[in-house]
Amino acid sequence: MNMSQIESGLKKDQQRLIRLWVTTATTPKGFTHDSDKNLLMSQVDEHTDLTPNQFYLVDPFGNLILSYKNNTPASHILIDLQQLMRLSQIG
Repeated sequence: MNMSQIESGLKKDQQRLIRLWVTTATTPKGFTHDSDKNLLMSQVDEHTDLTPNQFYLVDPFGNLILSYKNNTPASHILIDLQQLMRLSQIG
């Protein structure tokens, strides 16, 4: 999945999308997001209900909306995101 394809496909709604990298490990060596203000990182307990290597859509209130397997074509995710952005009254 190519996140840059999804972001560029959102056009004017790009600024409404914030990416969150969820990991059970400590911050990986060399990880930096100083140049990417739309990338956040969160460390969770190993006993989380989240499945590794998945893409999750979460609303601004923290509600899980949709999830996708890592091999889901970016175009499919983009279609869902575009529809959600169009219908959303939030953000």
